[in-house]
Amino acid sequence: MKHQSLNVARHPGADAHSFSARKFTGSQSLWLDEIYGNGTPARHPLFGADKADVCVVGAGFTGLWTAIDLKRRDPAVEVVVLEADRCGSGPSGQSAGVVGTYMPKLSTLVQRLGTERALWLARESAAVRGWLGTFCAEHGIDADFTQHGWLWTASSKAQLRAWDETVKYAASLGEEPFLELDTEEIQARTGSPIHLAGIIDPQGARVQPAALVDGMARVAEGLGVRIYEHSEVRGIDTDRGRVTTAQGAVDADTVVLATGAFSRVPALRRGFVTTTSDLVATAPIPEELDASGYRECIAIDNSRLSMTGIVRTTGGRVVFGSAGAALGYQSRPTAPFNRAEFDRMMKALPAFVPGAAGAPITHAWSGMIDKSVDGLPSFGQLPGRTKVLYAVGFSGNGVGPCVLAGRMLGAMALGVDDEWAECGRLMKGTSVYPPEPFRSIGGSVVRAAVIRSENRKDLGLKVGTPTRIAASLAATSSWLPAGE
Repeated sequence: MKHQSLNVARHPGADAHSFSARKFTGSQSLWLDEIYGNGTPARHPLFGADKADVCVVGAGFTGLWTAIDLKRRDPAVEVVVLEADRCGSGPSGQSAGVVGTYMPKLSTLVQRLGTERALWLARESAAVRGWLGTFCAEHGIDADFTQHGWLWTASSKAQLRAWDETVKYAASLGEEPFLELDTEEIQARTGSPIHLAGIIDPQGARVQPAALVDGMARVAEGLGVRIYEHSEVRGIDTDRGRVTTAQGAVDADTVVLATGAFSRVPALRRGFVTTTSDLVATAPIPEELDASGYRECIAIDNSRLSMTGIVRTTGGRVVFGSAGAALGYQSRPTAPFNRAEFDRMMKALPAFVPGAAGAPITHAWSGMIDKSVDGLPSFGQLPGRTKVLYAVGFSGNGVGPCVLAGRMLGAMALGVDDEWAECGRLMKGTSVYPPEPFRSIGGSVVRAAVIRSENRKDLGLKVGTPTRIAASLAATSSWLPAGE
């Protein structure tokens, strides 16, 4: 999947955060640069005809976990994966790499699935963290997996106790995944006085997402999956079961759409909006981070709806990001990372990560998020003679939940009657966004109001009535810290 990003370079005599804007058609995130920046050759495109039991469109987390699950359930099933660019070149390889769970969104999950199934799926999502570490170890995948915890913090008095409702609801169902930290401890662990309070999920994990995708692709191929890169899908004949690309076609009994924010199906686009996930990465600065107190690879999200996320890598880089800077018209790809957003992030970085003050910025990129109304993904089947399954709307929280999505889609594709297929059938979002132009215009107005409101609250200032009303229209549950 193609996207645009910035080339951020350190120039002699220039300010540490200077950069020059430039458009790219390839992958330039830190993670993708580490995997493909050395000229690793691409897998060959699809030429001519192929045939499969299941054709998966998209080689990100959802697509590859689906392919792996299919082969593990039935080694004889023939699986083909078609990818428009390189494996993981879309949102999967551009995220912050935090392995989120459904625990912060448990109340919304209960609305979708009912209490019993929601608890089961939330617990499975929590178990994914340890399972991913084992998966990487068993297959020799160097994905920089760490499990030092995930922090949900308040960086202003207005944000204090933002997590109370989430914690209390989980406790009412017998779940206590979070521990509360006092001010002294949370500032000691983050190395920043901006964090006034917070809770920690001690089992929180993070990965180098593109390295994980790269390893998943190799595992899938080892199981017999055929992966074609640079094979953008041009059309799907749902009567004949034919998926066509520029230079070939795949005939399949079942098609799985795992394209996320790049979905072109109008019926699916109504259920999500595309928005940006903007991130920057510093050069390795382990000594500075250690000296400030930010010694562990803990992932951090604050409590703003226009959230700020922080990740430390094992190599001592800081990845700092925010979500929602731009909305895509008609849920199409969004605008590239721009100078104003870069400047805003650079202004905030020293406060959130004092150890990174003045650090050179080596990468800046803008990925895409397919944000649903309630913050949870939707699963389903499109009408037609061919079974065409889909999953969209991961809302920036895909590294962990996509593992579960692969299990659901795998079961649904094979017609298996188990708890995974049942959850997949029930995880059908019913809410849609307004039509254009109200979607983009209204979304931009609401987002601007949210930012104004939060900025004033953080300063202890009164929020005007028009701003307060507009900000209240934001779907709060879908903007909870998702870690991606």
